[in-house]
Amino acid sequence: MADEVLYEVEERIAFITLNRPQARNAVNGAVATAMNDIMHRFESDPEVWVAILTGAGNRAFSAGADLKAMASGEGRLIETQEGGFGGFVRFPRTKPVIAAVNGLALAGGTELVLACDMVIAIEEAEFGLPEVSRGIIAAGGGLFRLPLALPRARAIELILTGERIGAREARRLIEHFGVRGFKFHPSLQAFYPNNRSAYVLYEVIAEAGLPAIFHTGHSGIGSGMRGGGGVHLRYSNPMYLDDVAVDFPDM
Repeated sequence: MADEVLYEVEERIAFITLNRPQARNAVNGAVATAMNDIMHRFESDPEVWVAILTGAGNRAFSAGADLKAMASGEGRLIETQEGGFGGFVRFPRTKPVIAAVNGLALAGGTELVLACDMVIAIEEAEFGLPEVSRGIIAAGGGLFRLPLALPRARAIELILTGERIGAREARRLIEHFGVRGFKFHPSLQAFYPNNRSAYVLYEVIAEAGLPAIFHTGHSGIGSGMRGGGGVHLRYSNPMYLDDVAVDFPDM
């Protein structure tokens, strides 16, 4: 398995680490392919109940797509047919994934976070979809998932301006929107290489009842249709993108 993404299991928890700290854990073709393979490994192991997705180092969770790779003509390699961007954002999962955001999560990095089921972040973390400043769109799910996670007007403002928001504002907006699942944690250093511990998240997992969710069928959470326009929720993730067409939800 490629070193660009690390996979470790401890106490029924899979730790998935984007391992390109020198590139702020940006997603290139190797990362996308490795993530797709890792998601298969995670899903197929009945002894693993939940995954923690984080980034190596103390600067960034992920800066999104590797712009150097895209400029060199490798843009299509940063997604997989099965998993979409990063081999992850639309991978068909039945188990929950928690984002442990240890720094910047921008562009595709925010889209990776939005594709997770819960978020734990240090207060210094920042989120944003700055694609508009480069004349491109957040095609990895950000355009659709952000208005489902935040108040619609604020989400649209962030999409149209490319503005960043900090973890504290993100949590305030999410809680105002009536959604739980975003927490601060002062000990995310435990996710950094050579200083890891699954116990940091036990309290969160126990509070959320994730093992119980898994055993009762995670794929049933949030299933159904949202709004008259219709977005089918295959599980708790807000939305899957389709390469051909997307049904827009009524807001």
